[in-house]
Amino acid sequence: MSVEHPNVIDAIGLKDAGAKIVMVVSDHLSWDDPEHIPLLAANNRGICAGPTAG
Repeated sequence: MSVEHPNVIDAIGLKDAGAKIVMVVSDHLSWDDPEHIPLLAANNRGICAGPTAG
């Protein structure tokens, strides 16, 4: 998947003996693309809403 799928986590792992969760989103877009930052922001909102929504 990619940043264009706002509710998808591409990879997840644990850090510091499980004290931290690390989520990874793949990103194929150019930093020059004007939609890059808005797509990253939407992806982050989608991912972060999941755990709080139950």
